[in-house]
Amino acid sequence: MNTLEKSLKMFVRDVLELPEAQIKSGRDNAVQSNFETDYIVVDDLAPSERIAGSLDFDGVTEVQTISNVYMTTFTIDFYGANAYDYCNRFVLLARSQKAYALKKVLGIGIYQVSSIQDLKKLTGQQYGNRYQVTIKVEDCRAVDVDTLRIDEAKIETTTS
Repeated sequence: MNTLEKSLKMFVRDVLELPEAQIKSGRDNAVQSNFETDYIVVDDLAPSERIAGSLDFDGVTEVQTISNVYMTTFTIDFYGANAYDYCNRFVLLARSQKAYALKKVLGIGIYQVSSIQDLKKLTGQQYGNRYQVTIKVEDCRAVDVDTLRIDEAKIETTTS
């Protein structure tokens, strides 16, 4: 599991105030065996897309910071008897002050929370509840590189 998925799982857990065991990764190969058990699955849909970047140099500390901002699309699936309630509550609470504070602590941005989709109807299932929202998560990744400052540039011109 990558750190962005881990941060999103913590966000979902803390916004909904659920036990950590109820939040699962989409790549865990878990089997849906009990249609009544409430759990949430977080999964990324595609690779992260780079949307911005920067190079900053601090001449005093002689450190160059190279950073990129990425946007990743995730799905959050809600299963179980209370799936719709949890899904609806998540969509609403994702806009709360608590969610804003969590995003700041986790260093992520959450945008474009989609409308709730009833996947049970879309897939033609007769048993169990499954609702889904799609969201875009933004994060910044950076690395600091020790870089010596150039105090005096020596330029030599040769002519033939």
